[in-house]
This record gives sequence, structure tokens and C-alpha cells, in this order.
Amino acid sequence: HEPEINEKNFLGSGGKVIRAWVGTVQEIWSGKFQKVVPRKFKDEIGKCNETFAGYNQQDAQEYLAFICDVLHEDVNRIVDKPATGSIEPNGRPDQEIADETFATFKKRNDSILTDLTMGLTRSALCCTAEGCGYKQPTFDVYSILSVPLPLKATLDIFLTVSLAGKPPIQC
Repeated sequence: HEPEINEKNFLGSGGKVIRAWVGTVQEIWSGKFQKVVPRKFKDEIGKCNETFAGYNQQDAQEYLAFICDVLHEDVNRIVDKPATGSIEPNGRPDQEIADETFATFKKRNDSILTDLTMGLTRSALCCTAEGCGYKQPTFDVYSILSVPLPLKATLDIFLTVSLAGKPPIQC
């Protein structure tokens, strides 16, 4: 992991959070301990963001998103982030727009976490005027999806998963 650490990224922690995370994972998998308290990891997160310092109750999703972001920035392979523009659909096929969106994102964000945990969501702006039919697709990069909890006991959710170079899978 050491060659992957980007200590120069001002959006990260200078490698402190990723090193504390690696230390915690090594303790967990060492088999030497019945319990592991990730105190150093927790302390490093608190140093990066005062909101998470101390032991007050925090929003779990916000905390997880922050941890994922700092870990990503600590191992981001991009040292000098170039300016990037928005992606214009211009009537192109969705796959082409999605590929360009992710390629543009990777110009500024390229890490093992990008490789393993980030994907794209598709939404569309649709004109509701009678006879218009205009649709403009938009793709957004995500690492965490928020799924609202249903009020009723069960909920069926259907997803289409598209992995690079493979046909879409309905789930």
C-alpha cells in the first residue's frame, strides 16, 4: 500500500488516515487480539474534520462518506488535478456519454477505491410539453447510494448493473 499513498494531496490527510486504517486492518487479521479498538484511526479522522473528533453521536452515513472520501484522497494517483468541463450529451448513445463521464472523473480521481467502489447513476431531464419528447441524460459518479427505508414491510428494488466490457445484468 505504501507506493499508493499520495502525501501531497491537500484534500487527503497526508497519508495518515490510510496508514491508520491499514494498521487497524492488520490488527484485525493478525489473530493476536480478541478485540480491536480502532482508536488511532478514529483520532486521525477527527484531526481531518472536527465534526468527528470526540465521541458525540454522529450521522453514520455522513461519517462513512467522509471516511471513504479521505481514504480515496490519501491514495489518489492524481497529483496535479486538471480542470475538467461538463459532459454534453448532444444526442449520443448513453454508453458513450457514460464512458466519457467516467473518463473525465478519473482525470481527477484515480485510486483503488475508484476502481473498486465507484459507479455511475443515470438520470434524465425530460420535457413534459406535449409533443416535445426532449430528453437529456446525465450521469453522476457515486460511491455510496442512499436508499430510503420503506414504510411498508417489503420493497422490491430492481437494478441494472453494467460492468465495463460486460453486458448489463438485471438484479
